[in-house]
Amino acid sequence: MAQNLYNFFGTLLCIVMASLCIKLIYNTFQEGWVRITAPTSTVVLYYNDPPPTKRVKGVFLAGPTSSEEHTAWRLQVIEVLKKRGYKGYIMVPEFREGGFEKGRPTMDDGKPSTIEGSDRSSENITAWESVGLENCSQVLFWMPFSLGEKGDLNSMPGFATRGEVQRAMILRPQATILGMPDKAFRGGLVRYWANRYGLKIHKTLEETVSQIGL
Repeated sequence: MAQNLYNFFGTLLCIVMASLCIKLIYNTFQEGWVRITAPTSTVVLYYNDPPPTKRVKGVFLAGPTSSEEHTAWRLQVIEVLKKRGYKGYIMVPEFREGGFEKGRPTMDDGKPSTIEGSDRSSENITAWESVGLENCSQVLFWMPFSLGEKGDLNSMPGFATRGEVQRAMILRPQATILGMPDKAFRGGLVRYWANRYGLKIHKTLEETVSQIGL
């Protein structure tokens, strides 16, 4: 009797373990391939547009934003990818009409912020960026960090970018593309963690963009 019970529970345990393994393999396959969808042409998404709610073929253009109407380096990347016939989403963390401070109030949906010390616009902007960073198949970080005088349109210290890039290197190293000029302002910490995770930092924007898979 005892032997029969032992055999029964042993068989049951094997079935449960096999089921868990099958589920893990299925989820890995689904996350890696099945859930990735792609448009048939280049689709540029801005803050004005709903972000993808599942894994898609696309590239998120992460990096410092200038005070100009549109950040010049992002415009260059979009132009290059269109010429290359890129079929996927390009997520641009800016407003379609340009001007971050001008567009920022449009992200306030009238609801109270759920984050203490943060306003609703900031919360929604960060949520949009987080969804894009998580769901795009690739994330490109171009980091021409610079610090100028107040009002200097070319000043791009990249305070938010520094946190985002470390998060990406930890959570999605294989999907992360890094680019930073040699003379970038205080880029030592980024270089340190890139070295720790075995990620190459490309020195020019052209070289960085060339790593995006078509």
